[in-house]
Amino acid sequence: MKNVKKVLSVAMVASMVFSMTACGKSFKAIDKKDFKKALKAIELDEDMEEIEDDNVKYLGIDDAEYAASAYDDDQMYMFIEFEDADAAKEYFEDEFYDDFEDAIEDEDIDGKYSNKISDDSGYIIVNGENDDEEMYGGIYFKDNVMVVAISYTTKKSDMKDIDAFLDAIGYPKP
Repeated sequence: MKNVKKVLSVAMVASMVFSMTACGKSFKAIDKKDFKKALKAIELDEDMEEIEDDNVKYLGIDDAEYAASAYDDDQMYMFIEFEDADAAKEYFEDEFYDDFEDAIEDEDIDGKYSNKISDDSGYIIVNGENDDEEMYGGIYFKDNVMVVAISYTTKKSDMKDIDAFLDAIGYPKP
């Protein structure tokens, strides 16, 4: 009986740790309405530029159907909707994830960060510096959507805006 209790206890602790770890970075794909609503929460909705159809491909974002971005001084917010999850993953991996992994390997990242990639989602979350450039925020992909919310300073007001945006869309913060 004692052995059964020990096994159950260990199993419960392991499952709690697993569920807390998994929930810590879980997020869902948002749509363009969610993105616009989050920009409104930080009063950047008027600065949003939308790009659709062939114009997205002209920018060099293959397999994308829609993109929107907004900038405010040292902050950048971007939303890209791809044709499918494979295209989103490929863009995220080629344009961001591989370079970030290289920077980690070369010890060019100072500060706190976490990153992960799977078939249908990925993220890079950072609060630190890369080559003497401050960074706070994240780059995320889920299903066929990629979202960027980055500040190139660690000023409290910029970090507050990034956090408010990420809270509005339910994404993990640095």
